[in-house]
Amino acid sequence: MTITELIKEGEEFRDSIGDSTHGIGKIHDSSKFYLWVERVVRYLGQTVPKDISIERFMHYSNQINPIHCSKSSFEGLLNILRAVEELPDVVIADDLMHRKKDDDKISIQTNVKQEQTQNQAQTVNVLETALKDSFAPFQLEELKEILKSNQPREDKRKSLMEKLKSFGSDVASGVLANILSNPEVLSMFV
Repeated sequence: MTITELIKEGEEFRDSIGDSTHGIGKIHDSSKFYLWVERVVRYLGQTVPKDISIERFMHYSNQINPIHCSKSSFEGLLNILRAVEELPDVVIADDLMHRKKDDDKISIQTNVKQEQTQNQAQTVNVLETALKDSFAPFQLEELKEILKSNQPREDKRKSLMEKLKSFGSDVASGVLANILSNPEVLSMFV
């Protein structure tokens, strides 16, 4: 089986999601969906072992509930496969983390004001990491569009709530779990 065939099969699943309220529907044959997920994971493991796409695919596929899902959330899985198809060189997650850590180094100063700024930056980094780990890139873009809109604050809040609900029932708890399990947050409780 080729990646092109897996993408085509995934597109068929996406297209078969029945529309109901708020763009949420269901995959009619969940056993075939789970078989497809396993095929993709095996394919990625054989063709791009240790690649960042494997972890991301598993993360996003675990967030999809075949009984209550949206076409847009399924699109994230397909985008991961399309990216591997277009750029098949292996990208190891550890390599990215080392590069990111080198870029994000902060010189520590004893000045109280600088410590406060650093603490705020760490808080933002924790939130940014949690959001990136919890959402597909297209989902983050949808949330950013709402946040950048000219709606009043309360309307933005309602729009965000509706959008988060459309991503699935476990998304909010996943974001909170990612924030709370971050080592910097855990250190506050230990």
